[in-house]
Amino acid sequence: MRLQGLESPYGKEPFGLQKNQKIYSTLRKEAMQSIQWSYSAWNKSADLKFIIWRVYNKTDEQYFPLVVEYPNGAIQLNPMLPLDYVGRVEKIGQATLVIKKISYEDSTLFKCTLRGEQGVSDESSTVQLVVTGTVCLVQYNFLYHRKLVLSN
Repeated sequence: MRLQGLESPYGKEPFGLQKNQKIYSTLRKEAMQSIQWSYSAWNKSADLKFIIWRVYNKTDEQYFPLVVEYPNGAIQLNPMLPLDYVGRVEKIGQATLVIKKISYEDSTLFKCTLRGEQGVSDESSTVQLVVTGTVCLVQYNFLYHRKLVLSN
């Protein structure tokens, strides 16, 4: 596989992945965010073991696997998928990860890794998703009742 945008299609590396990026997404009702990676491969079946998409867990300070795709096209969701992502993630196209019903908590790092066969280096790309939106503040006015006692 080969990194896109390089002038020579005959480089030393068997595969490549696009560079890191940052995505800003506005929070809307039922919004979804596509995180699109692309890669090129000279001999996908010979050089590539699998592609894995992972999410960074801020609490544990490590990446957690979401989806794996094998060279034969088989896609497998992690059976231990965090509850926050159950029913909300899918892989479409060449290497696009879709997050459905995004929320502020989805503001984190997502990583796509091309895992090479033995003797072939791995290639990774990280995307930072920043979910923004308008915060709606509701102001409540409380009326305080005071009992006034008049005396002569």
